[in-house]
Amino acid sequence: MEQRNMEMRALSSLARELRLTESAPAVLWNRGFRTVKKIQDSTPDQLRRLNLPKKDTDALILYSDSNQNRDPLRSLDRVHESPPTQPIPDTTSQPGGGTNVQLVGGQSHLGHETPRVVHHPSHDNCESIKDYNIFLIGETGAGKSTLVNYLVNGPNADLNNLKVAVPNRFYETTGNYMDHERNRADQTKSQTVGCTTYSFMGENACRYHVIDTPGLSDTRNDADPHQDDKNIDLILQAAEEAGNLSAIIVVINGTVPRFNASVKNAIERMRGNIPDALLQNIMILLTNCSRIGANFDVEVLPWRITENNVFAMNNAAFSHSPERLRDDERMMSELISHFANSKDTIRCLLARVRELSSVSTEVFRVIRENRDHIKSGVQSLLLGIRNILEVQGQLQLLTTDHQFALTSLQQFSAFKEKHYVEYYELKDSNSSGMFCGNHPNITCHKECKVWSKDPGSLLLILCEKMSMGRCTVCQCPYKAHHRAAKELIKSRKTLAAIVDAAKLGLPSVNEEKTAIKLATEMLEMDVAALRLAANAKHNEILDCIRKLKEVCSGYNFVAETKSVVGILENGRYGIRDAGILQDLDKYIGEINAMLNQYSFGDGIS
Repeated sequence: MEQRNMEMRALSSLARELRLTESAPAVLWNRGFRTVKKIQDSTPDQLRRLNLPKKDTDALILYSDSNQNRDPLRSLDRVHESPPTQPIPDTTSQPGGGTNVQLVGGQSHLGHETPRVVHHPSHDNCESIKDYNIFLIGETGAGKSTLVNYLVNGPNADLNNLKVAVPNRFYETTGNYMDHERNRADQTKSQTVGCTTYSFMGENACRYHVIDTPGLSDTRNDADPHQDDKNIDLILQAAEEAGNLSAIIVVINGTVPRFNASVKNAIERMRGNIPDALLQNIMILLTNCSRIGANFDVEVLPWRITENNVFAMNNAAFSHSPERLRDDERMMSELISHFANSKDTIRCLLARVRELSSVSTEVFRVIRENRDHIKSGVQSLLLGIRNILEVQGQLQLLTTDHQFALTSLQQFSAFKEKHYVEYYELKDSNSSGMFCGNHPNITCHKECKVWSKDPGSLLLILCEKMSMGRCTVCQCPYKAHHRAAKELIKSRKTLAAIVDAAKLGLPSVNEEKTAIKLATEMLEMDVAALRLAANAKHNEILDCIRKLKEVCSGYNFVAETKSVVGILENGRYGIRDAGILQDLDKYIGEINAMLNQYSFGDGIS
């Protein structure tokens, strides 16, 4: 108990020393994605441990590692020594030093995973700090990770004292950064394997969060042909979670004179996933060249990029062995010249980032949800068609078996009330399920744990039912699946219940034109109601495609719609009813017509 009281007093003293008041809000470091977030991510219990007002939701959370039995206030000296242009530092224990106040998550004295945060002396007036999220995308090997290192060093970088956020075969990490690079010695392979956020302080009280992403046209796809698809999913997830973006920097190797297949594929994929709301925030950085010496023609890109959003730099500082540079005066002299120009480019680039208006990434959620709604809608449509065929087959017995030939409405209704058939339907659920578009009547994973908190925040590839990119239940590729807060229910229902459910929300059908109806007439009306319900599902699919077009005009409708059409075409097998086949052909034709309308003139020549 005494130990805990000492920790409480230490935390309170540290909070007061750092002047944590409503006029000096601070931030919370998130270990999982290495991003800085507001304190509201923390629990009231954590706030109480600092003896801070409950309403002070912008206070800094501190964690004191008092296992060393040292005075917690001594650590402030080391924290305050860090210059403001450095990345938010990792203050580790030194012999004779004070309590460890770190950036990395650790185990608290209560056994919970607790964020550890450090404070900058320049942050005392934290209200003036402005945050800028910068997203890096590009082809594999274009130089995104090297650009991160240049940005972290900033316009005042020292060639003899380089900071390294992203390591390579020549340099090890110098700061508190997470290594997401692969085999650094093999430069023929894609290096970045996940999205990583690198945060650092710049000039004028500006804080930058640079999100490095995996390269497209990935050279690893000889082993996994779906690698680019996985990388796109990672990129879209990181973009959505960023909250807002100040700039999207497309990194291109400026020495490439024309579009080869690899560059074209990367640009097409980027084009299809950048929402229209962010088009004005696209910046182009040409690497390995100067602006005047660039071979790459920016005019061939699918976006209209203004001249003040185009930059070039020779990023050679991290591409050579320091020992070799020291031994070669000519190379060193050339590098010094390039490095000076690159620092000026970084200064201009960051200034341009500050000029651009930040855009909410909510639009990425809209894109994701509509993609999932399209796939879920196709599943519902195919289930509806299956139910139509089941009901139609049962009811047609009335017209072929003279033993059950009915002539009155009452007799026909009684038959429907007593006759049961197998029935599938999707119902809303509190848990998130994973479904396959090729197998609409099975559930691949009823309650996927990775989506227990947010149905759309994690990748399908992370589901425990996936192995080597394929579902262990249906054996289909992970891209054939979709997520939905739905539950697939298989039951036995009466024909009357199925027909009545289909009629809900549809124009009323007058079943009482006369007192007596022939069974065949009633059959036609009931099946017509089911077909109307299926048609409504089809219209929902078209609406989702339209919404996607509205928010992302460059979206790859060819790939997305071909997938939908392929599933519908597979659904034709085994159907003999001419009317149902006609409906399916109509659905496919309308989707193809929309595809042609939206895709006219698309593509990069």
